[in-house]
Amino acid sequence: MFVTTKDNLSGHYIGPMKDGMPHGRDGTLVTSNGNVWFGEWVEGKRGGSFTLQSDREYYFTYNNGVLIWSANYSNQLPPKNNVTD
Repeated sequence: MFVTTKDNLSGHYIGPMKDGMPHGRDGTLVTSNGNVWFGEWVEGKRGGSFTLQSDREYYFTYNNGVLIWSANYSNQLPPKNNVTD
């Protein structure tokens, strides 16, 4: 389902919902630029621990849509079709 969250992310969402908005643990939102947000949503806002996968993997903690902590623990991810010997 395509949604625009209350903290202004738009994309295809898979996960629990409440009143037509993302709400609950283990929700995944894929934005038009290919970023993947996975985490806990509270009434349409990021509201807990999140992982963002883009060119790198990032970790965030939100409270009522407000960022309170972030980190990047991984090196740059390999290209999606990387073939190794």
